[in-house]
Amino acid sequence: MSNNDNQQLFTKKIRNKYLLWVLMITFTIFIILGTGVFFFTYDLFLQEMTEKSEAKVELAATKVDKWLESKLSFLQIIGATISENPDAVVSESLIKEVMKKYDALSIYMGFSNGAFVDGSGWTPPETYDPRQKDWYLQAVLSKSPIFTSPYRDEASSKIVVTIAYPVYDQGGLIGVLAMDIVIENIDSIVNNFTLNELNNVHLVAGNGGFIAGENNQREIKANIKDTTDREVFLQAVNSKKNMNVFNRDDYIVIARVSIADWYLVFHLPPSVILHPLHKLIGFFIVGLVVTLVVLGLALILISSVLAKPILQLVVGAKNISAGQYDQYMEIESRDELGYLTYSFNEMARGLKEREVIRSAFGKYIPHEIVTELLLGNKLLGGDKKEITILFCDIRGFTSLSENKDPSLVVVYLNSFFTNMETIITEHHGHINKYLGDGFLALFGAPEPLQNSAKQAVDAAHKILLRLEEFNQEHMSQTKIGIGIHTGEALIGNIGSENRTEYTAIGDAVNLTSRIESLCKYYDESLLVSEQTVAKLEPDYVYRIIDNTLVKGRETSVVIYRTYGLHDLSVQKKTEIEIANQAVQAYLAGDFHSALTLINDHFKQPPVYLSLIIENISNSVMNVVPVDANV
Repeated sequence: MSNNDNQQLFTKKIRNKYLLWVLMITFTIFIILGTGVFFFTYDLFLQEMTEKSEAKVELAATKVDKWLESKLSFLQIIGATISENPDAVVSESLIKEVMKKYDALSIYMGFSNGAFVDGSGWTPPETYDPRQKDWYLQAVLSKSPIFTSPYRDEASSKIVVTIAYPVYDQGGLIGVLAMDIVIENIDSIVNNFTLNELNNVHLVAGNGGFIAGENNQREIKANIKDTTDREVFLQAVNSKKNMNVFNRDDYIVIARVSIADWYLVFHLPPSVILHPLHKLIGFFIVGLVVTLVVLGLALILISSVLAKPILQLVVGAKNISAGQYDQYMEIESRDELGYLTYSFNEMARGLKEREVIRSAFGKYIPHEIVTELLLGNKLLGGDKKEITILFCDIRGFTSLSENKDPSLVVVYLNSFFTNMETIITEHHGHINKYLGDGFLALFGAPEPLQNSAKQAVDAAHKILLRLEEFNQEHMSQTKIGIGIHTGEALIGNIGSENRTEYTAIGDAVNLTSRIESLCKYYDESLLVSEQTVAKLEPDYVYRIIDNTLVKGRETSVVIYRTYGLHDLSVQKKTEIEIANQAVQAYLAGDFHSALTLINDHFKQPPVYLSLIIENISNSVMNVVPVDANV
């Protein structure tokens, strides 16, 4: 029975069922719209609150900055007067008058000769020396006004911050003029700048010590670096910006009070933003619950008709995608869903047949060619295209296998080839043929690659790394040689009408084989032609091996050993650079420089450098001995 005949069996329609889907879509639209409105409102409110916070903090920082500047300005005025009249006596009555005018706990001055004048009437002990106090030492050291960290004043027992200003006369230090500011006065300024009772703000010194804010609940030695705000505070200090904004679990604004290198730290908890939205959230949740209940009832009704067969088809499709083509679904209705199930069964049967063919032939020819054959395309003949060819050969395989059981050798080879084939496939290449104890891999055929040279070289590097693990796993000492070359080759099905082989032929293939053979001569595990190297990106390191002639070619080829840029130490890169200089000097005929570089830097030069020394001593250039087998 044809598909058209079977289609007549599935005559029932399900268009009425689409009404349920319309209902579901309608409710979904309302949910999306409600969600969008909610988040849009939330974003607007968040933006308004954050902008207001930044403005408030900036204003507060400016206020503190101006307030401190006014205090410092007065000290500078007094200091300038003293500088102009260094012989005048700084009287206590003058300092007391200034204290009353500027609401300072104490204005005092320590002189360079050890004298001390205090306007508060405090009489220091006889051993008191202002020159030993931190405020005096810091001001003299910085040669500019300084603001101390908070400390408890000896005279008043209040927590204060000292502004100290060094006074000079024609370059000579007269003394240090200082003013104490009570922390309570700074607190009154800082605590006035809040949005509501939920947020908090505090003033912090550049070293992290708390100065004011949060109702002055911090201890004198408390430091913001010991709190969860450590990271954001250090970022703000290092940024040198006047305003920094951070979004964590809460919203933080840190503004710099530039005159004293203090920082105003403002916290806006999420509850401040979410509090006005609680009602909106409540209405939204109620609406969402009602919508989900209605939608759930609709889905239950729909699933009784549609969900079961659809879910069965989904499971079957997943199994097929996993390669399990032996699938059959029971046809439970005579409508469109029943016909869909029937079509699925037919598809699974066809895929199973194709997979049997693909699996059988895929072991001998690339899967891409199998696909073309299954589509009915004829692939006899070939095309010329640029590809990258990789030859790999196990070194000393004859001696390795002659004393072993042949079955164990086969198991060993299969394990080796399986590991290497995986790497070749990962880099978008395929093994074209196995050559007993080696293989030929193609990159860029039959499917073209953007950079076949890079894929081939990366695959070779990974093969060498995997070989080390392979030897450890099998307790073996297998060595391989890999040759890589990029060039034009004839790609296609080569052979007779009755028997063909998909492969690559041409000078590029032959040259790759010759380059691989040179690995043994130069004692290298990987050799790459100059044509391949020219296609690589700059994230590789190249070791020049030689400019050599190979059998069957009239022109020489430069061969390289490649490395990943990040796979080598600095010392190794330096050695390669020196070796390259030696090879380049040798190839240019500068034998003296070549020998000097090799002898000065290599106690035991590698084989290719030893060959250069030998060739120079014999005055022979670029001649490969007969026993090189190339």
